[in-house]
Amino acid sequence: MFCPNCGNQNNVNNDVCLYCGTRLKNNNVVEKNDDKSNVGLNILSFFVPLIGVILYFLLKKEQPVKAKNCCKSAIIGVVVFVILCIVLIILSGNAINSSINKARKDSLSFYSKEINSRVQSQYYNDKIYGNIKNCYTISELYNGDSDFEGSVSVKEDGAHLNIKMWVTYDDVSMIAEYDNTFKVSEEFYQDSKVNLTCRN
Repeated sequence: MFCPNCGNQNNVNNDVCLYCGTRLKNNNVVEKNDDKSNVGLNILSFFVPLIGVILYFLLKKEQPVKAKNCCKSAIIGVVVFVILCIVLIILSGNAINSSINKARKDSLSFYSKEINSRVQSQYYNDKIYGNIKNCYTISELYNGDSDFEGSVSVKEDGAHLNIKMWVTYDDVSMIAEYDNTFKVSEEFYQDSKVNLTCRN
C-alpha cells in the first residue's frame, strides 16, 4: 500500500504511514462499493424477520444500504406472514362452518324420516278420537323435547298422506315433502328459523 501523502510503500495492515504519519485506509473499513444489497441476507431476513432487524442495527453505520434492504425484507416478511395467517384463519373458519352446516343438514335429513313417522302416528291417533288436525308443530310431536323447530302440514288423499314439513336446526332450514313414507323432495336453506308457524 502506497501512502497518498509521501508516496512511500507501507504494509497493507498499517493504519498510518511509517514515513510521514499520514493515516492510511483502515483494512477493517468496508469500501463503499461493498455496501450493496445482499440477496442471501435479504432472503434470510424475509423468512426470519428477527435476524433482519438484528442485521439492520449491526450494519446501519458501516453498510447502510445493506442494512436498509435487510430491514425492508424483514418488514415484508412480517406483512406476508400476517396476511397468510389471516387467509388461513378465514379459510379454516369457512371449512369449519361448512362442516358444521353439513352435519346439520345430515341431521335434518335423517330426522325428517322420524318426524314423518311421528306425524302420521299422531294424525291417525287424533283421527280415531275425531280430533283431525292438518297442522302440527315439531314441539307437539316431540312433547317439547327437540333440538329442531318448525311445523308439519298433513293432507289426506285417499290412501295417501301428503306431508310437508318446515324444520330448522340452528341456522340451517329444510323443507321436505313425503307421500306416506316416500320422500318426494328435500331442500335446504341457509336461513335461521324460517317458516316455523303451523300452516294448512
